Amino acid sequence: MSRPTGPSVVPTGEDMAQERPACALEPELVQRLLLTCREAKKSAYCPYSHFRVGAALLTRDGRIFSGCNIENICFPMGVCAERTAIQKAISEGHREFRAIAISSDLQDDFISPCGACRQVMREACKPDTVSRTHFPNSAENVTIKALSSQYARHRHVAGEGKWRGRNGFQHHCHVQGHGR
Repeated sequence: MSRPTGPSVVPTGEDMAQERPACALEPELVQRLLLTCREAKKSAYCPYSHFRVGAALLTRDGRIFSGCNIENICFPMGVCAERTAIQKAISEGHREFRAIAISSDLQDDFISPCGACRQVMREACKPDTVSRTHFPNSAENVTIKALSSQYARHRHVAGEGKWRGRNGFQHHCHVQGHGR
C-alpha cells in the first residue's frame, strides 16, 4: 500500500512538532493531544460499526477539547469525534484552533475525517490548522487546507461490507488513508 505524497509520516511527537513550520507545536502539546484523543476514543459509543474514534482539539490559548464518535441506529443522527470536539469548544466560546488529533483502532493505516467533518473543520479552523492522525507508531500531519482538497471515496469507507444500514447506506463514514 503506497502512502500519500502530501502529508508527512513521522514516528514521534517531537518529530511531529518539528516537521514543518505550519506544524510547529511544542512536543509536550503534541503528546497531550495524542494522549487525549486516545483516551477520548475509549468513550466512543459505536454499537453498530464497532469502530471507535477519538479526537482532541487544541485551542489557540492551549486548552484541549476531546470528542468521540457517538452512533445512533438512525444513521445520520450520529456524530463523529472531530465534530464532537469542535462543537464542544465552540459551545464554550472558543473560536481559534491550532491543531486537531484523531485516533482510531486501525492498526495498519491512518484515519481520515469524513466529508462532513472536513466541512466543519474547514469552516471552524484556519487553513493552516494542523490535523494529525495516527495509528500505533506513526503519525501523519496535514493542514486543514490540504485535507479539504481530499475527499472520501466509496472504497475508502471503513468497515466496507461488514455492516450496511437500511437501503444499503454505509453506516460509518470515516475513511482510511488519503486519496488512494
